[in-house]
Amino acid sequence: MNNPFKSEEISKIRIISLEEFKDKIIERLHELGLIEISQTQFDNHDNPSEYVNDINLKLLNLENLLNFYTVYKIKPIKKIYSIKSLKDANNLYKKNKVDKLIKTKTRISKLKEDLSEIKDAIEYIKLFDLDDGLILAIKNNKFNYKALIFNKKYLNNIIKIISNSSNVIYYKYNIVKNNVYLILLFMKDSNDIGINIEHTVITFSKMINKLDLLNKEKTKIEKELNILLKEMEISRNRYTALLALYEFYKIQMERENVKNFFGKTERTFIIESWAPLRDIEIIENNINEITKGKYFIEKIKTNELPPTYIKLPRFAKPFYELMSLINIPRSDEINPFLIFLITFPIFYGIMISDVGYGLLALIFAALLKKRYYEGMANSVLTIIELSSIFAIIFGFLFDSFFGIKIDHYFGFNGIDFLPNIINILELSLIFGIVQISIGLVFGFINNIKKGKKRAISKASALLFIDFGSITVIAFLFLHIYNYIAYISLAITLISLITYLYYSGMEGIEITTLISHPLSYSRIMGFSVASMVIALLIDRAFTPNPSYNIVVFIFYLLIFLVLHMLNLSLSVLEATVQTLRLNVVEFFTKFIEGNGKNFQPFKIIKRYIK
Repeated sequence: MNNPFKSEEISKIRIISLEEFKDKIIERLHELGLIEISQTQFDNHDNPSEYVNDINLKLLNLENLLNFYTVYKIKPIKKIYSIKSLKDANNLYKKNKVDKLIKTKTRISKLKEDLSEIKDAIEYIKLFDLDDGLILAIKNNKFNYKALIFNKKYLNNIIKIISNSSNVIYYKYNIVKNNVYLILLFMKDSNDIGINIEHTVITFSKMINKLDLLNKEKTKIEKELNILLKEMEISRNRYTALLALYEFYKIQMERENVKNFFGKTERTFIIESWAPLRDIEIIENNINEITKGKYFIEKIKTNELPPTYIKLPRFAKPFYELMSLINIPRSDEINPFLIFLITFPIFYGIMISDVGYGLLALIFAALLKKRYYEGMANSVLTIIELSSIFAIIFGFLFDSFFGIKIDHYFGFNGIDFLPNIINILELSLIFGIVQISIGLVFGFINNIKKGKKRAISKASALLFIDFGSITVIAFLFLHIYNYIAYISLAITLISLITYLYYSGMEGIEITTLISHPLSYSRIMGFSVASMVIALLIDRAFTPNPSYNIVVFIFYLLIFLVLHMLNLSLSVLEATVQTLRLNVVEFFTKFIEGNGKNFQPFKIIKRYIK
């Protein structure tokens, strides 16, 4: 059984075989996904082929098409295409078909731009609220006209000027937001009434004369767009087929690009890679099957640090992705992932500790995952989903449902949180002492290989934390007999002196050793804050059926909004603070970090088989 706290043993290997087997070996290794290919020490490498340029062009074209489908928010269907159906010169979409789709997509984009400009022109004319009579008068050029745009605060003054003018034979205005759109008709020999306010003059005779043409062009473009969109087949089935084709070429590109890492001679090629020790035999058997024994494989002695490789069950991968985003342990360090996996949902659950909030967080995370179905956002939402189950469990334990006592409705008697704050504070500090002690034990183990002084320093820090905590608890809370308190105090002082002696300049960290366990009091602090706020919301804004309907709805809306805000803050704080406790207080005790995850040369298939 693999050690859950250690990276799997990985060795660097060299594979040499004949050039004629290269493509088949690459394909098999890609399917197996057991090795991380690295740059060989040999200077002679393959040059990119014309095939690579061809694949690049196809990928760019397909990306162009796929972006078009995302604009329409099309989601792929669950359908798998066989590689055989895609291998044979794109049986689904031959090159000329893809090219035609690209041209159609380009034409659609151009038509949309033209249509947008026409609609803007038509809408602009509509702002002046022109009726058919005005449009006819301007078209026939029987009158002079003036179209103005100005702020509506000037409207009364303008109306006065118009009323006192003998030049204006007709006027009409339309108010949109803070602007006035005014049109004036004059006799042929005049076109001014002496307006001196800030305004914009619009000339749209040509627009109006072209209005019929614009409407006809608009109809024509809309018809052509409908025809072209049918040709594009804006459907989930087409989108999935294009995704399958894109995935196929992505795989081909990966296989071609990896050749740049290989060394070569006139008749052979050379692969250097990292591989888990337990998988080397599988790799060798597969290469032997392809080459009929015409290969050579060996382990390479190297001073390079192997990548970190932790084999994980599917449910745990999001937690590891989150941890890796912060820091990746080196492969020669103890890996804290298992403890992170356990403590994250527990700390999160205690900080929220409400059945109602836990249920809502679980539901919202599940709904959001349908939108963010991949990437880091999906991983974080999966973590919140799993951790919210613990929030529900602790909510039952602490007898809280949106701040209301559960036993009022279900007869369930949990722990009354507020009267037991001191006990829960003690529990939080014990969590901190235990986790930091584990970190110091890990630090001691990691540092045994690095030097006696560093190992003794970590051991002394461990004794200082543990016996110092026992001493504090003994004297403050009186839970331990006095003679134990004095023994603990003596061990604490001796370990402190030893720590300062062996740690040298690092002795300044003694302040953090004291403060870090106290940081775990925030587990209790944020839990109390969330619970008290929920309780205050319930007492102040729970709607009463005796209220009239308007007041009842008003109270209900405030009640829901405040609980949603409290839930949002609780989830945010629980996530951030849980990360902080693990990363700052725990990881720093034994991880140097800056490791590199094992990244196997592995085929990723979603739409093809």
